[in-house]
Amino acid sequence: LKKWHEEDIKRQASEASGAGNAEKASTGKADSSYARKIAVIIRSNMKGTFDINGNPVVHFKVNLLPDGSIRNLELEKTSGVDAFDQAVRRAIERSAPFPPDTTTGIMQKYFLIPYSFKDQ
Repeated sequence: LKKWHEEDIKRQASEASGAGNAEKASTGKADSSYARKIAVIIRSNMKGTFDINGNPVVHFKVNLLPDGSIRNLELEKTSGVDAFDQAVRRAIERSAPFPPDTTTGIMQKYFLIPYSFKDQ
């Protein structure tokens, strides 16, 4: 996942260098500060109680439409606890539409969200 993230950052930088001051269209993957802000929104929509040992983490890739609604939601890595994974999926769906990145004012095309049990 880390290698994929680094490659994506390089791709984003390459795309940005050729974009200049073009219209504020969707960009590539969101940076980690945007993902943290989104995690707060998702956490507020998390429902359910779980009897889980440890701190499992589930990873979702969220693809967005230009209006911030969800185009596609993919489970990238399961926590190993299906009920928890599904609860996080529902929380992500309830959190849409997502806001633009406040640092750029641009709606991101997608972001990765790791969500751990202790984030609740």
